[in-house]
Amino acid sequence: IDRHVDILEQRVAERTAEIESTRQRLELAVNAGEIGVWDVNLKENKVVWDKNMHLIHGTSPDDFDNSFDAWWQMIHPQDVKQSQQRFQEALELTGLFEDEHRVLRPDGSVRHVTANAVVLYGADHKTERMIGVNVDVTERVQIEEAMQLANAEMKRALRVKDEFLANMSHELRTPLNAVIGISESLLEQTIGALNEKQQ
Repeated sequence: IDRHVDILEQRVAERTAEIESTRQRLELAVNAGEIGVWDVNLKENKVVWDKNMHLIHGTSPDDFDNSFDAWWQMIHPQDVKQSQQRFQEALELTGLFEDEHRVLRPDGSVRHVTANAVVLYGADHKTERMIGVNVDVTERVQIEEAMQLANAEMKRALRVKDEFLANMSHELRTPLNAVIGISESLLEQTIGALNEKQQ
């Protein structure tokens, strides 16, 4: 029996070391990627955020009361209805939550956030929790908006260039038409023969 206990203790120690190593790698990845991790207890209507969630939302743990309602109030008013609808669909239908929305920080600044989560079910197959991650994608959104603006400006510049070239072509042809007409008349000798000096 002692031998079996020793083997069991060794396996537990090895498994504990593996779990700790995995936890450290995940923590490193989350911190390096500035990924906010959250956990919602649906029965108690409570939210647990890690430090990156507070950084994304511009809050401190002391300023956030860990209520789900407080979190909804941080989402931009124009985005909150859609986010709540997707959240409800995850709970009732898909088990997966995917959303992109804006966050209003206490200082008045706006951040763009993507959220991904999974619903966890209890032994009774009822929803108990949802765990997920948020990523601040504000820079990506700003780059996309800048590119759209640059593309619109480029299209406008091309249109202006085309209009300019069309006008210049017309302006150049108008005086040249008279010169071409006179030259053709002289060559065809419509007005009479050319003398030596004219030739």
